[in-house]
Amino acid sequence: MNNREWQEIQRVLAGGSGDCGILGSLAPFGLWSNGALTAEAVSLFKGFAERTGRVTVHRRNRFETEACQAWFGQSRAGTIMIDDGEGLIFQECRPGAFPMLLLPFLRIGPLPLAKADVAAVKSRPVTSLLADAEVEGEDERLADSLREAAPDVSRAVIDGDWLLWSVAVTELRESSPRTSDALVVLVTPGGFLGFLPHASDPDALIAMPLRSATIWEALTQMIAPAC
Repeated sequence: MNNREWQEIQRVLAGGSGDCGILGSLAPFGLWSNGALTAEAVSLFKGFAERTGRVTVHRRNRFETEACQAWFGQSRAGTIMIDDGEGLIFQECRPGAFPMLLLPFLRIGPLPLAKADVAAVKSRPVTSLLADAEVEGEDERLADSLREAAPDVSRAVIDGDWLLWSVAVTELRESSPRTSDALVVLVTPGGFLGFLPHASDPDALIAMPLRSATIWEALTQMIAPAC
């Protein structure tokens, strides 16, 4: 669906009537009938409607950016929304299934430990790549910042064989939502690099090689409060 349709669905879930002229286009998909959301739609959006936690994921390679948001309620019902730049794709998530869905989405799997030294790097290429759909030359700046500490990873970025992703969790149970620091990881055939906040320099990140098991453990612990 598009953003306008999603906004109308949110109005309906909040108790509004919704615009039939907009939501009527969802009828062929079994989401709207006789001026109301269908039972299938109510089930699909249950996680969003009852949300007590949210997981936000951004991933990108050289060519495209995708964003994913997942909402979970007290019943552990989940609603997943993926924005691929062309539309919003929704799916229902069974309790406990979300971590397994993230495995292929984030390409977490067996890889060698990256040949890299722990080093401080400029944060701008990383944050810019995750924030914007089109950032001219930022991948080259990222490769350049890693050239000395992680030459094999740097070459993979130059060759375009990389995926950069971030995951953050927001707890919505209280009146003031709390969002965690993001887990940020660069995936290349030569291994994973994690980017951690620099203790004293807000314009820098600490890059360090990580094993897939370490990433998986950190990720599951991070998202547990939300889902």
